[in-house]
Amino acid sequence: MDLLRLKRLERRLPAMSDRGVETLWRVLNAMACDPEQLRRTKRELSRRRRDLWHFDRELSPHRQPLAGVDEVGRGALAGPMVAAAVIVPWSLRLDGLDDSKRLSGSQRQRLVHALIQQGAVWSVAVATQQAIDRVGVGLVNRTLMRAALAALPLRPAVAVVDAVDLAPWPGRLVSLPRADGQSRAVAAASVLAKEVRDLMMRRLGEDAYPGYGFERHVGYGVPEHLRALGALGLTGLHRRSFVGAHLIGGTELA
Repeated sequence: MDLLRLKRLERRLPAMSDRGVETLWRVLNAMACDPEQLRRTKRELSRRRRDLWHFDRELSPHRQPLAGVDEVGRGALAGPMVAAAVIVPWSLRLDGLDDSKRLSGSQRQRLVHALIQQGAVWSVAVATQQAIDRVGVGLVNRTLMRAALAALPLRPAVAVVDAVDLAPWPGRLVSLPRADGQSRAVAAASVLAKEVRDLMMRRLGEDAYPGYGFERHVGYGVPEHLRALGALGLTGLHRRSFVGAHLIGGTELA
């Protein structure tokens, strides 16, 4: 592996999951690379694994309860939005935890199982597509996240939220963009919310709305979904405020 290729690889490291990082390191270790370059790469891999943990610990140095809050489904053409709030025990290490968009379905399922089985405190809030059409996605997003945070059975001393300001809140609030790639608690909330919503959409696709492919694209505007809309029309699951007539030729509810 030449130096140019290795530098390109290093620039991609922050977007990799822990499992991908570990696999990559095993491959690199088996190759005849320059030892110094390998040592530098290994240090970068280790830093990536630690970052999610240290970010939260810096926000709560005395290890008071810290909650992460995130949502999924905001940009979908159909189905609900789901928000989750999660307090991860300080003693719990979740190997492979990362922003849900960087993980496979099997990785997310394993992490959700670990969270539930090993003492994480969590809550989930759901908003229907009718609510999104009625009041708008922005207000629904904020209301949903506040509902998930308020429903936690344990009041956190600190709440970290992905990009949305939930003030006022009786505690410390930290809102920052892409928090699901920086905070382990927000990453856990991201994973939980996505798994809940994906499961809902798979069940709806298989049982209530066959032919639309919801079990695969979970309501997002991929070509398969747009083709189904053109052929079959809107369903009660679709967000009318999102699916314009220019996409489907003014079709009626199926």
